[in-house]
Amino acid sequence: MAPARDVAVVMLLNRNAVPTDLAIDALSRFGDLVYDPPHDATPVATWGEYAGTYRDAIGTPTVPAPRDFVVSFDGTDLWMDIDGVLAELTPEYSAYAGGSFDQDVFTFTYGGTFYQVRFYRDGTTGVPTMISGYFTRFGPAAFRVP
Repeated sequence: MAPARDVAVVMLLNRNAVPTDLAIDALSRFGDLVYDPPHDATPVATWGEYAGTYRDAIGTPTVPAPRDFVVSFDGTDLWMDIDGVLAELTPEYSAYAGGSFDQDVFTFTYGGTFYQVRFYRDGTTGVPTMISGYFTRFGPAAFRVP
């Protein structure tokens, strides 16, 4: 997805796992839009760039829209406020990334359930603009509120 250029690719698949290589290939057909993060842990000193409010304008059957996720960084830890409950985000070590850290992917526990989420970056600026579940039932994507 490259919001700065008004381009997005939507894939409908009948499977749980998202074949990232297919999505990257589809975006690459539109030009140089893909932000391909390195596969190492995101340095803690840069976590402030994730801070902000991300809004899901669709909602879920159990939580009506809008759903706001407020991400904050205290200089040491990354947190996400979900309905007034703070969940600590920790970097995800991923077998999908060849047994290394998958940059921009974090895990947290909320309501006793383990989640993985990915921050997606604008293809032009590299700034995180969207958060979405990563192989989980997180609900619709939430976009950064300017």
